Amino acid sequence: MNWPIWSRESQYVYVQDREDEYRVRVSDLKIENILGLRGLKFAQFEPNWNWTGMSPEGSIIATRDAGTDELYALDWDAR
Repeated sequence: MNWPIWSRESQYVYVQDREDEYRVRVSDLKIENILGLRGLKFAQFEPNWNWTGMSPEGSIIATRDAGTDELYALDWDAR
């Protein structure tokens, strides 16, 4: 399991194991499987450690190993 993440309104705690993301409702401890992580290639900071978090809007975010073949550059002219 990863470090727990509180929802913005503090009604849920989000946790992750190797294959799924869950949310636990604080009021009654009901557990919901909300996201399957199978097949997602996480960026590895340490062996067997994956990271997920929550955006300010409430979306699940994760580190993904994109390798070194997906490097991009963007030039933006904001006139």
